[in-house]
Amino acid sequence: MNLPSLDLARSVERDAARVDRLMEDVARSMLSGAGPLTDQQRALMWGVVTDIVRSVHRRIAAALGEAVADGRAPSAVAACAADAVTGPSGQRVEDIVARSAFTRDTRLVRLVFARIEAHRLAEVMRPPGSAGPDPESSGILDRADLDRCHDQQMAHLDEYGDPRLPLDDLPPDMVEAIHWQVAAALRVLLIETEAVDLVAADDAIEAAVASVLRQPAPLPEAERQDRQAAIPPEALVRALKRGDVFLFLMLLGQISGLTLGRLQAMAFGRGTLEFATLCRAIDVQRTVFAELHLLVGQHSSGKVRDPRALAEAMHAFDGIDPDEARDLLRLWRRHPRYAGAIRRITDG
Repeated sequence: MNLPSLDLARSVERDAARVDRLMEDVARSMLSGAGPLTDQQRALMWGVVTDIVRSVHRRIAAALGEAVADGRAPSAVAACAADAVTGPSGQRVEDIVARSAFTRDTRLVRLVFARIEAHRLAEVMRPPGSAGPDPESSGILDRADLDRCHDQQMAHLDEYGDPRLPLDDLPPDMVEAIHWQVAAALRVLLIETEAVDLVAADDAIEAAVASVLRQPAPLPEAERQDRQAAIPPEALVRALKRGDVFLFLMLLGQISGLTLGRLQAMAFGRGTLEFATLCRAIDVQRTVFAELHLLVGQHSSGKVRDPRALAEAMHAFDGIDPDEARDLLRLWRRHPRYAGAIRRITDG
C-alpha cells in the first residue's frame, strides 16, 4: 500500500472510531437523560428502540404459542411471553434489552439515531399544513409513484406519526442478534416468575427463535440426555488409548452436545478446569476422569503429566458441584448468540 492510501485508510479508521465514540455517548444519553441528546431526540429514540423490541417480541411470542398448540412447549412459557407483549412486563423486556444490548451495538445506535434525525428533518422541510408529500410534486410524479412514496413514508411511522425503523431495514445479522437479546430478556422474566422449569423454558425459547429465524431446530434436552446415556464414558478412555483423538472428540460431542472445535479447545487447549467441569456435567467417574486427564496430557504434550498436575486436576474435579456443572453445560450447548445475550444481561 502506498503512503497516500495508507494515510487515507488511517483517516477512515480514525473517523470510524470517532463516530463509534459519539454513538456510545448518544446511547448513554438516551438511557441516562444527560449528554448530547435533547429531550425530543431521546424520546424519539426510545420510541424506535421500543418498537423494534416489540416487533421481535411479538414474533417470538407467536412462535411459542404455536409450539404450545403442537405440544412442543410448556403453556406457562407461552403465557409469560404473551403477557410480556401486552402487559406491564413488556416494558421490562424493552428496558432489559435496551440497557444490556443497545448500548453495546454502535451500528444499531447509528441507524436509530439516523432514522430519528431524518424524521426531524422531514418535519422541518414539510410545507405548513401538509400531511403528505409536497403538493408541487403532484405535477411531476404520477399517481402510482405518489402512492408508493406515501406507503413508504407510512411504513416508517407509527400510529401517532412518530418514526419507526422496520426490521426489514436492518441488516440480517443485526436482526438475528436482536432476536436472541429479546429471548434472553424473556428468560429473565421466566426465572423471576418461578412458574416453569428453566431447562424446558430454554428449550422452548431457543426452538421458537430458531423457527422465527428459519434456522435448524435445536435438539431438546431430553434427547441430549438419551444420547449421553447411549455412550459410556469408558469409551472415551478406549479411544484415547488407541490414539484415536478424532473418535474421542466425536464420542465426547455425542455425549456433551458441544461442537468438535469447542471440545478440542476445552480438552487440549484451555487447562484443566473447563474439561473437569465438562466431565462432572456428563457424570464421568473420578477414576475415569483421572485416566482421561493423563491420556489427554499425553496426546497434547507427548508425555504423561507429573503427579502434581494430576493431583491438581483431581482437586479441581472434586471441588466442582455436579448440578452446577450440568447447568453450565446446558448453557454452553445453547445457541452462541443466546448464550452471549444471557451473559450480557447477567453481567449488566
